[in-house]
Amino acid sequence: MHTHQKRNERPGRKIGAERRRVARMILRDFYESEQFSNLNRMVQLAMLELCPVQDKACDQEGVARRLA
Repeated sequence: MHTHQKRNERPGRKIGAERRRVARMILRDFYESEQFSNLNRMVQLAMLELCPVQDKACDQEGVARRLA
């Protein structure tokens, strides 16, 4: 029973999620810069594949709002 409680308590997950959120925000700001446009097109595409300009979750919410 004690080990089951330990599995549920994972405060590091929240910290990791926050760091990923901040990293995505920084990347999206970088996408709007001239430095990003100066990068090789393949590098740009790879970065956009890893972190799209908009989250898919946001896109789904937007579609749901438009349909309503």
